Amino acid sequence: MSMRDLYELIPNDELVEPRYYDQLVTTARVLERIFNGDQTGQDRETGVIVLVFPANNEENDLRISCISNCHQVAILEMLKKQVARFERGLNDYKGAA
Repeated sequence: MSMRDLYELIPNDELVEPRYYDQLVTTARVLERIFNGDQTGQDRETGVIVLVFPANNEENDLRISCISNCHQVAILEMLKKQVARFERGLNDYKGAA
């Protein structure tokens, strides 16, 4: 994987908490290879995003470390759609009780 591809995997280094950096880069590279093989840039068929956050959030730390092979605009659009799906699912679940 070239430096350009690594840059594409990490659109903004500030999105990755330093303690997770190496693990996220490794995970993203593996997922990129699994889903896209040797395809890079515009030739990619599959977008990949990995999010890591504190599971036991007692300190109310909402920092999420994020790495992706997509531009931030595409990530934001995907996340908006996913949040809407989650919210619909929660509403369906609450109504089913």
